[in-house]
Amino acid sequence: MKKLLLFCTALLLVIQVGCGHKEPTGPLRICVDLTGVNSGNVGEIQGAFQRLVDNAEKEGGPQEVTVEVIPSKGSERESVIDRIRTEIASGGGPDVFVVNSGTETPLFRFPHTIMKQNYMLPLDKYIAQAKYMEWEQLNQAVMEIGKYKDEQLLLPLGYTFPITLYRKSDVSHEPSRELNWEDVLADETGVLAGAANDVQGAFGFTHNLFASHVFGQLADFDEEKLLFSEDELKQKILELMELNDRDYSHLPSHLRLNMGVLQGNMKQRDIPGYPEIFSETDPLSMIPMYQENGGITAIVDTYACVNRNTKDPEGAFFLLDYLLSQEIQQYSDVYNYIINYIALPTHNALLSPENPVLRWNWSEENYQEYCRVRDQITCVRFHGMQENHIAKLYRECMQAYSAQDEEKINKLVHEAYRVMSIELEES
Repeated sequence: MKKLLLFCTALLLVIQVGCGHKEPTGPLRICVDLTGVNSGNVGEIQGAFQRLVDNAEKEGGPQEVTVEVIPSKGSERESVIDRIRTEIASGGGPDVFVVNSGTETPLFRFPHTIMKQNYMLPLDKYIAQAKYMEWEQLNQAVMEIGKYKDEQLLLPLGYTFPITLYRKSDVSHEPSRELNWEDVLADETGVLAGAANDVQGAFGFTHNLFASHVFGQLADFDEEKLLFSEDELKQKILELMELNDRDYSHLPSHLRLNMGVLQGNMKQRDIPGYPEIFSETDPLSMIPMYQENGGITAIVDTYACVNRNTKDPEGAFFLLDYLLSQEIQQYSDVYNYIINYIALPTHNALLSPENPVLRWNWSEENYQEYCRVRDQITCVRFHGMQENHIAKLYRECMQAYSAQDEEKINKLVHEAYRVMSIELEES
């Protein structure tokens, strides 16, 4: 009886060890896919992330970390992406991902799909014990897009939205969630309409995505269906074209860009094709592009997450906790590659005079104006394939619109809608 009791006790211990926390086996892997959206090459980005993990180790983070940066294009990129997807499907893969969702061949085609299919680890209990990130100081409207069924699975790292800047002495505007696309179309002053047109390729610097900002959410990923009809898509494209036809010559000097850290210091701004029209201290009015349901649609380009298959969830989250700290968002060259100057960090305190980002900041008055505009975000989307299709459709329709070729526009809209629907069904 005593021997049987000892055997059962030993067996119970074995079961408990097998079912408990698994010790890490091998180095922790971090996969980075950022080369397709900025000027950094694989070596530069790998070096920046290696410095990040080395500094994290000094703070008590994981001691063995390997960094893999996915090539930006070609067969080598396709091969690496196929390998990583196969590893994940087989129960393995990198532990941590820092990826851009807006490239033509993203690692994860639809961020919502990897949340829905349980590929990523829920992070809520780790966030509650975070040492570096100040969760409540992160833009909650933006972070919410990384949730699925009330679990935080993805961590947005940067976001943007179209903005037009005027001297406050020339134009006054009170940003509002109550203003919507109908107000833009009805605008007779040209101020709201001018913030939603693409005259002279004003938004070309920002990947020409502004056309999709007229929409709220584009898709229901659970139902795998688009939230707008083909006719509605055509109507929005034609309305954007009509805005381009309006006369804006009476408007004072202004600058149209996507909101990002680059705009934080007008004196040092260096954007090809734009004169230096603002001084460093000019009080500014910021006019957003209002969307169909009211307020502003922001788009998240880059996010981070932890593989559900990881054997070291604590170590993996430590890296993301450190990455989202105010210090890293403010000073690290890693965040330079993440936001690439044309997006905003997620920490709300940044870009004030006391908290510049990569040497860029607003004056105190303009920082407060920026905060008022930021608070009008009512919709957040990941930059995905639908945004790319709408941007492409807009560009292709421009020539047909100029030639008054409605048949060509109908064909282009139909094909874009068909492709978007099929891709969503196959997600």
